[in-house]
Amino acid sequence: MKRWLKWRSGWGPIAVVGVLFALLASCSKPSPPPKPVIQSTKAFDAVYGELPSLPLQAKSHATVAYFPSSLEPEKFRPVPIFSVEEGKEEMLVVRTVVRGIETGEGPADALQKEIVHPFPSGSELVSFSYDGALAKVTVGGNFRSESLSSAQREKAAKALALTVSQFGKAERVEVTDESGTVRFGAGSREAEIFDIGSPKVLGLMAIREEETQPPTVLSILFDRPVFVEDAAFFLPGGAEPVPGKIYSTGFGMTLEFHPEPKTSFDPGKEYRVQLSVRDGKGRKTSEERNWRPKAVTRH
Repeated sequence: MKRWLKWRSGWGPIAVVGVLFALLASCSKPSPPPKPVIQSTKAFDAVYGELPSLPLQAKSHATVAYFPSSLEPEKFRPVPIFSVEEGKEEMLVVRTVVRGIETGEGPADALQKEIVHPFPSGSELVSFSYDGALAKVTVGGNFRSESLSSAQREKAAKALALTVSQFGKAERVEVTDESGTVRFGAGSREAEIFDIGSPKVLGLMAIREEETQPPTVLSILFDRPVFVEDAAFFLPGGAEPVPGKIYSTGFGMTLEFHPEPKTSFDPGKEYRVQLSVRDGKGRKTSEERNWRPKAVTRH
């Protein structure tokens, strides 16, 4: 890491909510509460490997949602999903496949170009349960089973089967709508996973604390958790990197740059970024390019 760069780990725009620890009454000195950990599925470990070591405020779950790939239509593209709601990690990742990933212009749109939403917009997860080794999923909202072709049904069922199978309870899934008249299904072993390759930079954001304030932070979004090996940010036309601090946030999926002294960034201008990162499987990406950041207000 260059001398001008100070590395800190912290939580930024994707902050994890706090958790209260229950202490058992005892005559002896109470033991400190256990540190929160990230519990990952075997599928997550196989696809993404080791996670960056970051401070956590609550026990978290690292899972994988699978979507039909737009780049290789017969395969399924994994997407990392994190949750902090204990006991709901299975339902939440299944719901993500049903609802799809929120669309719109911006850095996340780059990831959406690599996936296909298996259910129509406005679909909602109604129920998710197990019947022995079979996972049953009922989808409501705008979804009607008969509206999908046989090929679309097969892809939707395989995406859900892959997603459900990571929890080790079922490898097959049965899907229906609220009417229950048309049912379709598939098994996870019938589906092939898309090779995600090296980490991808999805885009650059200029973050402001309030809508009326100018952005004072630059943030890079990745398609997976990464370990940052080197990073440098340059003002438009600048030859020397701007000094400041780098924070890894969002379970390692975002990098925030806080300049020192504090300055503002113009979303209408391009900023040069030099970057070297690796993921938990050792796959590396090095980039140097100019980006026009997307303005985002921190919530």
